[in-house]
Amino acid sequence: MSISLLDGLLNNASLTFQIGSGTITTDLETGNPIESTIPITISCKLDQRKEPNYDPARTQPQNLPGIYMEGYAIDPAIIPTSIARDAVATANINGLTGKFHMVPKMQLAALEVLGFTELTGQRICGYFQIN
Repeated sequence: MSISLLDGLLNNASLTFQIGSGTITTDLETGNPIESTIPITISCKLDQRKEPNYDPARTQPQNLPGIYMEGYAIDPAIIPTSIARDAVATANINGLTGKFHMVPKMQLAALEVLGFTELTGQRICGYFQIN
C-alpha cells in the first residue's frame, strides 16, 4: 500500500486556519488598519465523540454549538505554535464544509517526552458547525 493511499484512508479532514502575518494593511471597506493573514492547513483524522463530562468546580463547558469531534493531526503531525488552542478554522470534514472551533485538550506528557507525538500526531478536539 502506498503512502499516499494510506494518507487518504487515515485523514478525513482539512482544517485551514488564518494566522496573522505581522504585516498591517488597510481594510478597503472601513479604512481601518488590519493585520494580513496567511492560511495554514492541517490534514487530520477527526471522528465524532461523546462530549466530555466537565467538572463544574474545575472547568466550564465550552457551550459551543455543533458536533464534538476528536482526532489527531496528520500533516503536519505537530500543530504549529502560531495556531491558538482555541482557534477557529474553515473545515472540510468527510466532504462537509463548515467551521471548526478548537478547544484545549491536554496531550499526555509521556507521549511527548518519548517522541510519540511526532509519530501519532497531536490531539485535536473541537466542535464542527456545518454550513
